[in-house]
Amino acid sequence: MQKQVVVAVLAGGGSVRMGTDKAMVEFEGETLLARITGAAMAAGLPVWIIGRSADDTGIAEMEDVVAIPDEAPGLGPLGGLATALRRAADTIEVLLVPCDLPLITPAAFQWLASLAKSEKTAAADGIVAAWRGNPEPLFAVYRRSLLPMIDRHIAMRRLSMVDLIKTGAFVQVPLPVEHATAVKDADTPDELKDLMRGF
Repeated sequence: MQKQVVVAVLAGGGSVRMGTDKAMVEFEGETLLARITGAAMAAGLPVWIIGRSADDTGIAEMEDVVAIPDEAPGLGPLGGLATALRRAADTIEVLLVPCDLPLITPAAFQWLASLAKSEKTAAADGIVAAWRGNPEPLFAVYRRSLLPMIDRHIAMRRLSMVDLIKTGAFVQVPLPVEHATAVKDADTPDELKDLMRGF
């Protein structure tokens, strides 16, 4: 059965370090959320916005995206992943990204999505990109087989995404150099300015 990859964009965080709603911060004339959503859709992938409702500012005007509020707010990326996987049918695999990757490209999405469809990774709980030997849990594909493990981690308040990667059966794939900037996030105004200068 052919699997479908859906991009789940985490947009429900508190944005404490940014000091304002990170998803709505502008970069090169568009919001970070619109930028990453546009890159995913240009790659031919459907998009779910996790942690928002359909009538939230910045979501209502986006066509062909699905807004999904967090089941249990305050659990960080792991809670957002749980929300996405519970929404996903068995034929859907979730490519998880945060909303603060302004340099991500359609080509980077296509690269990771193609790995998810490979028979070599079919038995794994997911596929995670690794940069310089370090896993990038917020640029990874997750499967529904992980839900029981995620529920256990949440019950124990083990909310680390890296812990989940270490515990599950993941295929780690080195991130090609041409996609290295895709995982550069902007948590603070200064980090965003640095990325703008290098753009």
